Amino acid sequence: IASWLKACAGSLLSAAATGGALLAGVGRLDGAWGRGAASATWAPEQAAVLGAVKTAAWEWPEVCVRAVDLARDDRSGWQHLADELGFYGPLEVGVSPIGVVELGLERVSEGAPGEPILGKESVILAVGGARGVTAAGVLALAGQTGAPVGLIGRTPLEEPVWATGSPDDTSLIRACVATTGCTLRQAQEQAQRVLASREARAMLEELRRVGSRCCYRSADAADAGALRKAVRSIRAELGPIHALVHGAGVLADARIDQLDPAQCARVFEPKAGALGVLLDELAADPLRVVAIYGSSTGRFGRAGQLPYAMANATLAAWAARLRHDRPGIRAFCFDWGPFNGGMVTPGLASLFASEGVGLIEPSSGGEMLARVSACHSHLEIETELVVLAHGSALPVPVRSAGSHPAPPPHPAVAVVADLPGAGDPDADTASRDTAFERLVSVASHPCLEDHVLDGKAVLPLALGMEWMAHAAASGQPGLEIAELADIAVMQGLQLGLGLERRVLAVTSLPVRVDDRVEEAVELLGADDRRPLFRARVRLGRRDPSPRSRHIEARDGGELATGQLSGEAWEPGYGSSLFHGSSWQALEQVRFQGDDRLVALVRGCLAPASMMRSPLRGHWLLDPWAVDGLFQVMILAAQRAGHPGCLPTRISQLRLFGRFDPAGSRLLVHLLRTGPHIMVADAEWEDPSGRVVAQARGVECVIDASLGRAFRKNRILVTGGT
Repeated sequence: IASWLKACAGSLLSAAATGGALLAGVGRLDGAWGRGAASATWAPEQAAVLGAVKTAAWEWPEVCVRAVDLARDDRSGWQHLADELGFYGPLEVGVSPIGVVELGLERVSEGAPGEPILGKESVILAVGGARGVTAAGVLALAGQTGAPVGLIGRTPLEEPVWATGSPDDTSLIRACVATTGCTLRQAQEQAQRVLASREARAMLEELRRVGSRCCYRSADAADAGALRKAVRSIRAELGPIHALVHGAGVLADARIDQLDPAQCARVFEPKAGALGVLLDELAADPLRVVAIYGSSTGRFGRAGQLPYAMANATLAAWAARLRHDRPGIRAFCFDWGPFNGGMVTPGLASLFASEGVGLIEPSSGGEMLARVSACHSHLEIETELVVLAHGSALPVPVRSAGSHPAPPPHPAVAVVADLPGAGDPDADTASRDTAFERLVSVASHPCLEDHVLDGKAVLPLALGMEWMAHAAASGQPGLEIAELADIAVMQGLQLGLGLERRVLAVTSLPVRVDDRVEEAVELLGADDRRPLFRARVRLGRRDPSPRSRHIEARDGGELATGQLSGEAWEPGYGSSLFHGSSWQALEQVRFQGDDRLVALVRGCLAPASMMRSPLRGHWLLDPWAVDGLFQVMILAAQRAGHPGCLPTRISQLRLFGRFDPAGSRLLVHLLRTGPHIMVADAEWEDPSGRVVAQARGVECVIDASLGRAFRKNRILVTGGT
């Protein structure tokens, strides 16, 4: 296809300059991009020509370009095709016995996740998932399901002896030149291979940290024999495959007139060619999910990426074909927009920014892939999902004024309006969308059995904050949680043994606040619609980490050593604190005078260890870090002669980075302690001493009845004596 386009480029452009030119690419699928009801007798590779001509539309705006899916079994289709090409029309159409079909995009939300499809008994095979953006999706999926993971990648795990003790690319290059005598260019290539090996090994460690059994096989996805051998080896070690994540890929960008067949094969084979090999090899496995890392380039085309567009258009067709061939499999092709990392260089990032296309954070994309793939949802009716960063413009090629007065290439695509600003009269603050609905019980959330007051399990505010953050983030993919404000406990949620309640997370219409997006979020009881918790969540770019306001630099190594300096106490679980093992976040506590405390806080258990079917594979906040603050305030209240306290409100929680899984150092400044209330500010530092979060205006209520409630920290069984 590339050679044919390259050969006809001169004639087409010359004709366009003197009169008019038409380029029509015809793929023989089913006339509906694989979405038709007819039996699938078409080959997914036919979609490659559609991706190719859509790329030509970007590079040759003077030429009238049409991408047509002509149904393979339509005998009269050629006449329909001739009729269609005789008139100006949209860039992409389908032609079948039912007539001409236009493809449109519909903006949808994820909605509440349903029953899980994958669990600890499942086995995930990830190709190209040890490094880059695919690794984030694999890690999120493993964290959410607890399933074993087999990884296949080109990168060998071993590194040469000369690389030992060289931590970065500069020192690696020097060591390579000094040891091997190679050229500087060769040393740079060797250094990149070593860094890639380290990244792959780090991914394996991350998988083990979230509780996933894993193994790795090195194989080039473009080598069918090596790929089959690697799959069989993983199957022998982990068992039959239940989920496939295919994210292998390389780039070899060039405009059409500069392409050669070798470049096209280098891009096409590890993506589209490898997927065909994998599905054939896994034909007898009990596959439930196939999640494919595609690209918006396959859907819209892009200048300079013809083989990449061909490969990704083919991946989307494979997902549709798989739904026909094996209806029990949930197959998705995620047409991702550009990621912040991976194959997107700083130069490409600047180009995307100039086009109004934002970058997706790999962690956000990975979490979305895990949520959509691992559980049933209303999205499973579709096989191709276009995912762009919030606020991104749709990538539409511009046609020159001299070509023809065609309508926009995607006439059925709804225009995505900009978010209204704060105080905007068009902002409907009363409107609410349900972000998710969740059935909560001690059986489905075992961590609640370790958070019991007065004989009843109580949903911790820390977990409520995590769920409210998720509700806001799920509607704004690509944006990070920057702040939670006006966090309040309304009625809270209490559960007896064997009882369950449905909880709704509802969000308001998002508004702009400065350079961020704000959503008001509430957790409600589904039966009576009474609020349990509420907060305002702001998403966008996080502020730089500030200097610590609470402690001297001499204390900076305490978290690294695991010991507080000076006189420190154990937190007193089972006596001072009511928390069971799932919420025992504190390691040590030290009082500094009457109004300052320092504590070492452990990193929280993985979500899958705390509850069944967690909303995400990893935490957006860190429930132990947040609850550790409330536990420290209980100890402060007891030191002041009170039985304890419970949180009721937080004015502001600002995030500057992610909480480290290794834990954090918590610094608390008591601002006010009265007979009925305690107010404090706090901040958390990671092992390097960097401030990752600050809380202001943390209010806890003090009540004499809490002493009795704290002692009754086991769920009461009704009907006993």
